[in-house]
Amino acid sequence: QYLFQYITGNNDRAQKIPMTAPVVNQQLSGGANQRRMAFIMPGSLFSRLDALPKPNDPKVQLVAVNEPLVFACITFNMNLNQDLI
Repeated sequence: QYLFQYITGNNDRAQKIPMTAPVVNQQLSGGANQRRMAFIMPGSLFSRLDALPKPNDPKVQLVAVNEPLVFACITFNMNLNQDLI
């Protein structure tokens, strides 16, 4: 919800950011309901972290990830939990 609001204009420029793929979901070790969600921002629009609009909500953080990421997905279930991994 917070991340969706950020890309739909809840940022310091009221700028809409195109929906991107992949969307990365991570279950955190702190508890069953603690998750992290991340969008990969389009490099064609934002080549540097400081080029992104600043989030209005402190729950949204902009983070540069410099290590290579590799993803594979056969199917996706929005109700993913530890028992299904």
